Amino acid sequence: MPMVQAELPITAWRGDGHQPSLARLAAERTCAIRFGDIPADVIALAKTHLLDQLGVGLAAASLPRNRPLNVLGGVFGAGGRSTALGLAAPVAASAAALRNGALMHSLEYDGTHTAAVVHAGSVVAPAALALGEDVGASGAELLRAFVLGWEVFVRIGLAAPGTFSRHGFQFTAVGGPFAAA
Repeated sequence: MPMVQAELPITAWRGDGHQPSLARLAAERTCAIRFGDIPADVIALAKTHLLDQLGVGLAAASLPRNRPLNVLGGVFGAGGRSTALGLAAPVAASAAALRNGALMHSLEYDGTHTAAVVHAGSVVAPAALALGEDVGASGAELLRAFVLGWEVFVRIGLAAPGTFSRHGFQFTAVGGPFAAA
C-alpha cells in the first residue's frame, strides 16, 4: 500500500523529445512527501529503527576490530559538524556517514527489509544523521529523511528482489547510494 495516496507533482515534459529521467521523477515524488503525510505508526517504527541503528553503531565503535575505521574521521578534511560514533571531535558529514555506516553494518544487526533484500538501516540512518547534523535539521526533518530513504530503498529492491545477488552484487551496496541521496 502506498504511503501517500495523494497525486504528487512531477516534472513537466518539455515536449522537446527529452522526457524527465526516472531518477528525477522518483526524486520529485519522494521530495513532495511531507512529514505530515507519513502515518503515525510509520514514524513510531522509524524512531525505533533509528535508535536501534545508533545502538548497533555505538556497540561496534567500541570493538578493537573496528579501530581501523578511526582514520575515516579526518579523511575528508578537518572540521565539520557531524558526529562520528566513537570519536570525540565532530567531522565532515561525508566522513561521519561513511564511518557510521561501516560501524552500523559491521555487526550485521542493521535494519533489513527481507522481501526487498536490503539492509536499509545501515545506509539510510548514517546518511540522515550526518547530513541532518550538518544542516541543523529538526527531529521531524531527520525522521522524514530516514523514512523516505527506507521507502526509496525498499521500492527499488522490490522491483528486482534478489536479482543483484544472483549476479554477484549485494543490493545494499548497489542501491544504497540512491536511498542515501
